[in-house]
Amino acid sequence: MKKLLAVAITSASLLVPTFANATPLSQQYFTVDGVIGGQRVLGNNVQSYGIKGDYNYRLLSNYGWYAGAEGFFNYGRQSSVNYYNFGVGAQTKYLWETETKFTPYAGLSLGYQQTRTSNDLSKHTGGVYGALQVGSLYGDNFDFGVRVQAASLSKDFASSEARGQYTYSVYAGVKF
Repeated sequence: MKKLLAVAITSASLLVPTFANATPLSQQYFTVDGVIGGQRVLGNNVQSYGIKGDYNYRLLSNYGWYAGAEGFFNYGRQSSVNYYNFGVGAQTKYLWETETKFTPYAGLSLGYQQTRTSNDLSKHTGGVYGALQVGSLYGDNFDFGVRVQAASLSKDFASSEARGQYTYSVYAGVKF
């Protein structure tokens, strides 16, 4: 019984400093992240990497609801064809304030993107995209998570079955 009590006290003493180091939510912040994942373009699965950045402004002081803007650029290559997509959009995120340095969040984005392929038959077009992401901020400096994005590209880009573009990725970067 004494050993169990000692383990419980030790565990509690290890948690108290963690709770004391909780990171409060900022009024506004920026993130810049490196991205790696895959995308489905013109019926091809392509490994891609890129960069994304966003600005977030807290809407209500008592809640972790933020609104802002984002921008991204992704690049992939397969069979001598380069694939690019880039875009800008509006986003909203909800951050959960915790008693640790981790601040989990979920977000939704909606915007416009351009998609380009470059080879002998270069093509480019635009379309509307939507994205869902879940992740976490860590302390005052780090951001990481996963993101799934879907776009509907214009009719002149490809046949109707190949117009949908999907991007799935993991990201990590800095918060400031």
